[in-house]
Amino acid sequence: MANIVARIQETTNVSDWKRVPTWENLADFISLGVTQKKLENMQLCWYGPQWLQQSATSRPSLREEEMIDDLPEERKTR
Repeated sequence: MANIVARIQETTNVSDWKRVPTWENLADFISLGVTQKKLENMQLCWYGPQWLQQSATSRPSLREEEMIDDLPEERKTR
């Protein structure tokens, strides 16, 4: 996996990356404990976010303040 990440970082520009908000990211649902049964019934599971079906140039990009609001909470260590 580290090799894949390194390859992506070497061959792309971070400024071209897009962020998928939590409410449209299946991986986030899974990490939050949503059951397989619930996932199977979600349109998002089968079709992805609606904007994904648009051309790449018309897809939304989140503003910085929206991304900050969507960050997972950090656990405090003692």
